[in-house]
Amino acid sequence: MIYLRHRQRRDVVLACDAHYHPIAEHVADHQPVVPLAFYLHDPQGVVGVFASPQGPVLFINDQQWRWSDSWSISITTHLDQHHVCLSTPTQQSCWYSAITPIEVADPWSVAAVDDFWLWLVAKRHDAEFIKIWTVKSR
Repeated sequence: MIYLRHRQRRDVVLACDAHYHPIAEHVADHQPVVPLAFYLHDPQGVVGVFASPQGPVLFINDQQWRWSDSWSISITTHLDQHHVCLSTPTQQSCWYSAITPIEVADPWSVAAVDDFWLWLVAKRHDAEFIKIWTVKSR
């Protein structure tokens, strides 16, 4: 069993199989969590990112896309939500997702939101992020 930390909450973890497919959310009880990985809940289900020997991997439920795969993400903001579109060679999915304000602001941050989708757009082609999230085989 592999455990991922929630992006914003510290009281829950996500149990995954050896291939990082989500199984169930559990109360955090000192389970060892994967260091370069996190998840959250979205209208599409369980969404997250984890490091791998092939680089970072985006997952939505059981579907996974490596950073090196051909996919793109676009965001348009409407009041208090984003319209998210994920395009892959075989499909395009669009949905609305709430904007997440920062609960406890980092005193060094100028950001007013801790938003996964904006983070994802910023990291999609970030060479330093890709290098850091490319790990040796576990």
